[in-house]
Amino acid sequence: MKNLLTIVLLVLLSCSSKKTFISKDVSSKVDCSSYNVKNENQISWSKRLVDFKFINTYNEIKFCTHHPTITAKIVYDEFGKWSTIAMSKKNKSHLLIWNDINIEGIDYVVNLAASSYDDKYSSLIAFDNQGNDLLIDKSISNNKIIAFIINKINQRITPKKTSFWKNYLKEVRPDIYKFYYN
Repeated sequence: MKNLLTIVLLVLLSCSSKKTFISKDVSSKVDCSSYNVKNENQISWSKRLVDFKFINTYNEIKFCTHHPTITAKIVYDEFGKWSTIAMSKKNKSHLLIWNDINIEGIDYVVNLAASSYDDKYSSLIAFDNQGNDLLIDKSISNNKIIAFIINKINQRITPKKTSFWKNYLKEVRPDIYKFYYN
């Protein structure tokens, strides 16, 4: 049964159209099939209302990459399992949140929220323990956090298997978890 489902998924995915991303320059479309961030056209910004310890609207950096969970998987591989799961108010998608993360070059701990499979693009939100947005233009940590994530995205040569998907499905999509693991 699993083999049949795998074959069906492969056929469907191979027949699907390429994901494209419209950059700030509306006339140019960017191919999102790469696992790497090759240029700034693959990066965009938006605002997201997050219902967490602080109900706030945060700057969100979006990466046009092959898969919407790349940022979440990178943070998972680097810092372990997320601390909590929050919901985005506007589009009802899950955000995986890691609390009290130490990033080299930043003198204080940060909290990172990464997009889940519910989103179209891989994205990241960063805030401190007081709920202040760390991705604002004037933030000292802004460039360091962005450089850290882009560096980790680009260091990934091939997707490596970790326990990320098993933990993700167990907590966020228990129906799918039961299908595969029970």
